[in-house]
Amino acid sequence: MRTRRLALSVLATAALAAGLLVASGTGSTTRTWSWDGGVPGDRIAGAAGHDSLRLLAAGGDFVLVAGDEDGTLAIGAGTEDDVSLRPLAALAGDDPLVAFAAASPDGGPQRVVGVARSDVDQVEAVLRDGTTRELPLNEWRAFSYTAPTTTEAAVGLVARSGNTEVGVVRVPQTTAVTARSPPPTAYTISNRGRLVPLRAPRSSVIFASQPYRLYLLATRNGRAFYRVQVTPRFTCWAAGKASRIGEIGTLACPNLVGAYPLQFEDTVYRGVAPPGLASSHGARLRFALVRAGGIAVDQAARMALVDAMGKRLATTPIVDNVFSFASTYPKVMVHLVALDGQGNPLRPRLQVAEHQTSPAGLFGPRAIRVKASRLGAVAQRGASDGVTVSVGSNATVVVSGQPSSDAARRALERSKVGFRCFVITGQNVRKTKSAAVTATWRPPVAFMVLGFRAPFDGCDVQGTHGHRWRDGRGTHSLVEVPLSTRGRVYFEDRAAARDLALFVRSRKTKEIRKLTGARLVTELRRAYGTSVAVLPTRTATAPAGVVGVHVDGTRTVVSERSTTGNRLFVVLERGKIVDQNLRGLALVY
Repeated sequence: MRTRRLALSVLATAALAAGLLVASGTGSTTRTWSWDGGVPGDRIAGAAGHDSLRLLAAGGDFVLVAGDEDGTLAIGAGTEDDVSLRPLAALAGDDPLVAFAAASPDGGPQRVVGVARSDVDQVEAVLRDGTTRELPLNEWRAFSYTAPTTTEAAVGLVARSGNTEVGVVRVPQTTAVTARSPPPTAYTISNRGRLVPLRAPRSSVIFASQPYRLYLLATRNGRAFYRVQVTPRFTCWAAGKASRIGEIGTLACPNLVGAYPLQFEDTVYRGVAPPGLASSHGARLRFALVRAGGIAVDQAARMALVDAMGKRLATTPIVDNVFSFASTYPKVMVHLVALDGQGNPLRPRLQVAEHQTSPAGLFGPRAIRVKASRLGAVAQRGASDGVTVSVGSNATVVVSGQPSSDAARRALERSKVGFRCFVITGQNVRKTKSAAVTATWRPPVAFMVLGFRAPFDGCDVQGTHGHRWRDGRGTHSLVEVPLSTRGRVYFEDRAAARDLALFVRSRKTKEIRKLTGARLVTELRRAYGTSVAVLPTRTATAPAGVVGVHVDGTRTVVSERSTTGNRLFVVLERGKIVDQNLRGLALVY
């Protein structure tokens, strides 16, 4: 066991008597206590030690943290400067939950924090009054509970996988020891801004389907800063061009409210080639700061740019919670540090923070990595090119096998690839819902889709390589597995749409397409020969897989027919796109 000093004054609060809880009962044969990316949790700015601690969950002033202990994942909970970390695997053993409980000096309220194994998708608290309450799992599979009254104190925790109970935790009574000074108050932002209309169409679709209101806080150095009010209890922050009020360019929705002095950061770097090199191709780039601004709390007076050695290179005042540095920036990588009125750095205040709860499906569907054993009863199965996709009734997907194509196998093994499944939601195949994960190709690869249910219309595996027209790899994904007739149509139409889009936006075509009439036809034939068909009418199509072009004065129609018979087209007026039906299948510009 090792004791960690968080070096956060915000954790020096009332001492709580904490009890470690482990599950007892049924147990499980699945013992997965790992997360993609190593140590889970939100980084705790200001935590001391070579490897920073990360915050998993907070129940008021009672926090659950994780860290790396000599290559082993360890966790601990508490409210003092010192938190004892113990190896997570040792604490968990064969059980599906590890939890900690505490009570404040006057005997209440009770606080519980904990974390679940990867096969647990639901945790319920059994309360003293006999009722139950579901405790939502966050992205780190962590949970917290604060009892509003003594009769609503938790006496047990139930872990479930699907509809199956996999473990039970008994919550012992906890008592207080000593009392200390009260905790500091949470950070606040008093500037609520003024309501401004949304600038369509870009800002109207930043969330999947959730309406919101946009409040302008201030404009600084050509940037506009906003409060984005999604629901009364869920706030985001954003920035955009001051010349386009109401249009959001960057957005952030913090997990914690009142914890951090820097609430929103609008910072951009660009790569710069070393002096003397005309091109950055093949050169090791250095990064230069081109924009630095954001939104800070009332308790912050100035914002500082600090280099890797901790030196303050520049400061700027924070006015009405908004700051923006001038256009002359340091030529090294920096980070932002909020300062109080005396010039001291402000530290996080984790024990008074509150978790935001986003509306269901706010950011659309998503997928999470799981073990292949989560598959359960198979509802769908499909295969293509040696790869099999199995879909469970619980929306778990398992991808197994190996592509029979050497080229596809080599492409999959080069780097991480994307695994995606989708459902078609519209009358045609252009409107879909999809969810994906990125992983190394080491089958079986398993993930669970959240946000829509099986049956799915198809799944595919996409590489990270780029495409050019005409691409030797083709315009299909590395692996495509249709799971319905509509899914098969989607893959074929998408391949044709991708080919057409690549042609229209290729460098050579963009140079030519501004021409009109006979001159455009001449240049197309000179550039592409017989690989592009010149069509006699606007509605005519070339054979499937061949790009066709019809020229009528200043208007040009570029089209391609899918193997399904569907016609994809892009209409240009003096080279500018004025109509197209590729949306949902491919990007054209």
